[in-house]
Amino acid sequence: MRRAAWGALLAVIVLIYLSSLQTIPNGSSDPYMIDVGETQIALNIWGTLHATGYPLYTILGNLFTPLPRLWGANPAAAVALFSALWTVLALSLFGALLRRWGVPLPLALAGVLLLALTRSIWVHSVVAEVYSLSLALLMGMWWVVYGLAQRPLRHRLLLLGLLGGLGVFHHRTLILLAPGLLLALWPDLRAAGWKRSLNWLFQAGLVGLLGFLPYLYLPLRANAQAAWVYGEVGTWDGFWFQFWGREADHLVTAPTSAAAWQANLSGTLGTPAARVHPAGGAG
Repeated sequence: MRRAAWGALLAVIVLIYLSSLQTIPNGSSDPYMIDVGETQIALNIWGTLHATGYPLYTILGNLFTPLPRLWGANPAAAVALFSALWTVLALSLFGALLRRWGVPLPLALAGVLLLALTRSIWVHSVVAEVYSLSLALLMGMWWVVYGLAQRPLRHRLLLLGLLGGLGVFHHRTLILLAPGLLLALWPDLRAAGWKRSLNWLFQAGLVGLLGFLPYLYLPLRANAQAAWVYGEVGTWDGFWFQFWGREADHLVTAPTSAAAWQANLSGTLGTPAARVHPAGGAG
């Protein structure tokens, strides 16, 4: 019964996403859509994306897109389906977490549906964007902490290191998840003893460095003279410029006045209301 309920819910979500899936080349300049056209191209011809490059997403996307195209989907729809796939995986993990935390089945089902239909989640599940993979990696890390709580702590830390490394190298903002993960694991770390825990955390950090390996894709494609390469990633300086996202440095600056700090704070607090909002409503 429970499996049937989850299956039915996911089927409904998939149908909703399919009904609004972007199936045409992007021409919109809306902030949600500004990079979609580039992504539609890069994920169908083994190209590279804008800073920070997102090579994990690009490699997996190029492996995935031929499959729906074999079944008749056009290239634009194939990339959108790639986004939907990661969101459905993320929602499945979120639902499993709710159940693991003892949330009653009806409330867990409602929670997953609500998350699925919030504006940002919905939009990034039906267009060619990188955020659904970020969400899946985020939910995967929380599942390792709580869903695999019966597994040995060292194994969980190493798996967290792998997922965290892939996640942070894919999307740098996922590093902000680290304090929460460590806080959730704090009782287990204390029980294991600080010497062993620090040793395992160091090992997890080394495993996390494997997340850098997909970045080899950028110079490899540049040196192969791929048809769609962003920036000068075939050169040493150009590669690191892309890796660190230097072109966006002007967006990551400290406020220089009290008014600027207040504006930043208002914008940050207003984001959930403006972005995590029912897709069909105003906001």
